[in-house]
Amino acid sequence: MIRYVSLNVALMLGAFFLISFGITVFIAGNTLRSLLDFAVALICISSVFLLRTRLPFTFSAMLPVAAFSTLCAVLAFSGGVNGFAGLWIYAQPLIAIFILGLTVGSILSGLLMIAVGITVFVPSAGFAYENAVGFRILCVFILVFLLTMAYEWVRVTNDRRVKKLTGELETARLKAEDAAARAEEAAAAKSSFLANTSHEIRTPMNAILGMTEMILRKSPNSEIYTDAMSIKQAGESLLSIINDILDFSKIESGKMELAPAEYYFESLINDVVNIIKVRLGEKHIRFITNVDRNIPAKLYGDMIRIRQVLLNLLSNAVKYTEKGSIKLTVDGTYRGKREGEEILLSFEVADTGYGIKETDMDKLFGDFTRFDSHRNGSIEGTGLGLAISRNICRLMGGDITVQSEYGEGSVFSAVIPQKVREEQPIAGLKKTEDKAVLLYERRDVYRDSLVYSLENLGAPYKVTNREGLFEELEKDIWPFTFVSPDAADEVRKFIQERNKKTVMVLLAKLEDDELFQDTPMISIPAYTVLIANVLNGVKEIIQEKKSSVKFTAPEARILIVDDISTNLNVARGLLSPYKMDITTCTSGKEAVDLVRNTIYDMVFMDHMMPEMDGVEATAAIRSISGDYFNTLPIIALTANAVTGMKEMFLANGFSDYISKPIEIVKMDAMIAKWIPPEKRIPENSIIAAPVGETTDMKIAGVDTAKGMSMTGGIESAYRKILAVFCKDALDRMSLLENTPGEQELPLFTNSVHALKSASGTIGAAAVSKEAAELEAAGKAGDLALIGKLLPDFYQDLNAVTAQIELVLNEETPSDGRDETQAAGKIPDSCIPLFTELAEVLEQENIGAIRRLLTELEEKPLDAKIKETINSVANAVLMTEFAEAIEALKELLPA
Repeated sequence: MIRYVSLNVALMLGAFFLISFGITVFIAGNTLRSLLDFAVALICISSVFLLRTRLPFTFSAMLPVAAFSTLCAVLAFSGGVNGFAGLWIYAQPLIAIFILGLTVGSILSGLLMIAVGITVFVPSAGFAYENAVGFRILCVFILVFLLTMAYEWVRVTNDRRVKKLTGELETARLKAEDAAARAEEAAAAKSSFLANTSHEIRTPMNAILGMTEMILRKSPNSEIYTDAMSIKQAGESLLSIINDILDFSKIESGKMELAPAEYYFESLINDVVNIIKVRLGEKHIRFITNVDRNIPAKLYGDMIRIRQVLLNLLSNAVKYTEKGSIKLTVDGTYRGKREGEEILLSFEVADTGYGIKETDMDKLFGDFTRFDSHRNGSIEGTGLGLAISRNICRLMGGDITVQSEYGEGSVFSAVIPQKVREEQPIAGLKKTEDKAVLLYERRDVYRDSLVYSLENLGAPYKVTNREGLFEELEKDIWPFTFVSPDAADEVRKFIQERNKKTVMVLLAKLEDDELFQDTPMISIPAYTVLIANVLNGVKEIIQEKKSSVKFTAPEARILIVDDISTNLNVARGLLSPYKMDITTCTSGKEAVDLVRNTIYDMVFMDHMMPEMDGVEATAAIRSISGDYFNTLPIIALTANAVTGMKEMFLANGFSDYISKPIEIVKMDAMIAKWIPPEKRIPENSIIAAPVGETTDMKIAGVDTAKGMSMTGGIESAYRKILAVFCKDALDRMSLLENTPGEQELPLFTNSVHALKSASGTIGAAAVSKEAAELEAAGKAGDLALIGKLLPDFYQDLNAVTAQIELVLNEETPSDGRDETQAAGKIPDSCIPLFTELAEVLEQENIGAIRRLLTELEEKPLDAKIKETINSVANAVLMTEFAEAIEALKELLPA
């Protein structure tokens, strides 16, 4: 650029002076010299034009340069205008070489140098000055010529090098763009393939898991139950791997997107804790949760993705920890003090598992990374979970870090910023002065967690040991007493006998409630929200734990909506005694479509769900015109059992609400309140005896009064349950004769679990307690303790079953059957039931068929009619309705 600018300036100045000289000479009368000056000036102007129009490299550029070189020689020969004008020859090498290039320009400049030399040194050339001046002129010309050649050579060389490098860079760029385009196409194809494949695999997997769940519910056989549980666990593992691969493909292709929305933080923690408790299964690991009460109740962010990160970190802790504990700690730091600003949530997952080698730390968050394969080879997984979790955290503006000591455990810390929508803390006490707690918990990790929560809430407390517990209870100054299961019986008895005012709260797992019925309980792991709810009385903690089902409703249709499958299973299980037609779905949008196309009697709607939450789904249902949509009972399911939530739900179109975890008594009350009376079948309507009847049965080791009350209060029904218990117990006796080996331990544990529940139901409390101790030993893998406890249990179970059989073999109390009734003849009182059964068989109405068969089963009918009813039931089970109708025709009068 500088080269061209300089040359343009020189040429234009030269042209200006030459025109001036030409005018002066023309006025002086020297026409020839004037024409020469004008000609050279024109050449200078033409050269500037050629330079600016980028034409100097064409052949036409040689003409003005050659002409300029010739005129320079003439000027040098003539001596110039009124003096020496040969100085213009110095411009010739610059013009010639810059315009025509190094080769052609050097040839022309060389020719001019020869011409100048001849002019200066040949005496006959008529040079006007002495030789010394001519020699200097020539030397200066040669110097300008050589410098110009050197400069041009350097420039040309650099230009060639730059062009070469530029060409190489352009080639590399094109190759990179091509490679990137191919990679993007491949990634898109892979993502599409993974998405399609994932969908294709998910469809049969959902069917497999669904059918397995049905087997687990229906099968009383322990071997089948164990096999079905193995199928379910393997299926869930495969589904988890599929989900990981699909998420990774989204991250890899940059298609992972966040879906922020308002959510209640308590719902997030409740879901995570409940799911991890299920995944812990039979592992004897203590799970602790510490949640800071000051975290805002309502936040704005992608709750689904945060839950995914937490479940991944906690699931890894479960997989890589064989003994000890797993602790989830949650707190937050405000980034501003006004509503709408951010809080930085901190989640810490600490375990006492295998730990991570220092050499593996750098590759921990890599794709498909698995390490320490010798130790962890049997643990399932893709190695994608941590990579996905870190990418999700970073997508939300956070990150994940880890600290670990090999062989001792690991601590994973995730920080995630969230917007604050409601500054009210997730937990708090109304009055701390009347919330004092006496705490007895012998398990250190649980005790420390409870102390953290009580201090965090500001509740007065005192930790005591077993000896000091009763001394403190005697003072009767503690409104609440938290106790672990090992002291529960003694404490309850002490409080009742001495009429103490304290409320005993059991600290136990939910499955332990069978052993401690009628006792308020905080489910372990206990954290601030659960404890605050108990102390504030938001939940009714003193209540009967067993179901109070007084009717069935096989014709009633129920819809349960929740995005967590575990919650759907729990709700379905709690409703199963009512024998209702239950439909489940996992999104608000799907719920609206189902309600629009199907008539339901009641809907249980989860509050927080992705895409469309429960409030939005309820509003959408209420907005549809029609009485059905306006009056349909919609019950909110929520983990937010805080003051004001019920009013909020009622204001948004819900009919009622129930808090999670769902409690049996509250569910029973909700069903009784909202199921239409015409669809209820009273439990006692199919039995002639009154509900409140008593029994004279005496069975050693069995509280028959309690057993009969727990099975409906009907002696004939109680006797049938006793018979079923005896048969089941005798079927399991062979498994209980000897201490099981490690291979038989799962089947043994399932068997004693079943006997624990069944013996408790019939009133055999001592046997139930022994079975519970054996179950606990089985879960702990303590074969030595099983060997110690099993002989007494086996002997006591044998004794109880023998006593039951002895009583059952005595004369059965009259059930109102007419002894003179003809064999195979239907009693007149039952003919309407059989007639109705024939009609509903023609209609293939499954709900009505089941109701009638159940009612007939309880009627005083002879053996032949009972056998026919069983044949009808079996045919219906196989959906052979024509066969069922033919079997029934044999009984009905022509």
